[in-house]
Amino acid sequence: MNHADVTRLFGYTEWANHLVLDSSESMTVEQLTHDFGTGQHSIFETLVHMLGAEWVWLERWLGGERLSIPGLVRPFKSPGPDAFSVVRQGWNQIEEIRTGYLTGLSEASLQAPLSYANLRGEPFAEPLIEQMLHVVNHSTQHRGQVVGFLRALGVTPPTTDMIHYFRTVA
Repeated sequence: MNHADVTRLFGYTEWANHLVLDSSESMTVEQLTHDFGTGQHSIFETLVHMLGAEWVWLERWLGGERLSIPGLVRPFKSPGPDAFSVVRQGWNQIEEIRTGYLTGLSEASLQAPLSYANLRGEPFAEPLIEQMLHVVNHSTQHRGQVVGFLRALGVTPPTTDMIHYFRTVA
C-alpha cells in the first residue's frame, strides 16, 4: 500500500459518501430520524457519526489540532432546517483539509507509527497508513448501514461499490 493507493481510497470514500448524502438529503425529518434499532439508530445519526469519525481522525493526523468547522458543533444530533447543508459543508471542509494533508505526505510518513489518544484518552500508535485504512473501512461499514436503511424505507439507494467507482470515476 502506497501514497497513490491511499489517495485513491480516499477518492472512493469521498465519492461514495457524497452519493449516500445525496440520496438522503431530500428525505423527511421522520425518515432521517427513524430508529432502525441498529448501529447509530438512524440515517442522520449514522451520517453524522461517519462525519465525526473522519473529523476526529483528521485532527489526530494533524497532531491534535482542533478543527473548527462553521455550523458544526460536536455532538451534532438532530437534523434542523439547515442540517444537511451543515453536514455537507463539514464534509467538504474535511475533504479539503485531508487532501492538502495527503499531498504533503511521503511514503515513509505513511509507514511510520503515529501516536494519538482515543476518545477515552488511552494512548495508541499505529502506522499512519493503517489508521487511514481504518477510516476508509469505517466509512464503508456505515455507508452499508445507510444503504440498508434507505432500502427499508423504500428508497432505491445509490450504487457505492468500489468497482463501480473504478469503472465510472477513477
